[in-house]
Amino acid sequence: MRLEEFEKQINDVINSKEKELDELTSKKEQIEEEINKVKILITKAKKDNDFKAYNKAKQKLWELENSLEFYQERIEIVKAPPPADEYFNYFKTLDRILGEEMDRVLEEAEPLIK
Repeated sequence: MRLEEFEKQINDVINSKEKELDELTSKKEQIEEEINKVKILITKAKKDNDFKAYNKAKQKLWELENSLEFYQERIEIVKAPPPADEYFNYFKTLDRILGEEMDRVLEEAEPLIK
């Protein structure tokens, strides 16, 4: 693997995380809007003395709150740094690539040095 390939691989990982974070944030915001709408329906059902509408809205609210909790936790997972072993694998790979690059440069420079 060349240094450019490694850099592309790291950038792909970063871009993938950023894309997932954007998608999760968008879904979270959408759910927050839906929660606000359902809360209005709950208030209306109370005023109208409509138990069926109230119960349906409360069930929907519970479902949306669970979804919101899921997306908030998923965002935290995506934002968290990778595990230490993953970091060490990146460093080992980078160390190996740089060693190979240095060996290649020294081989090319050897005739000039002599």
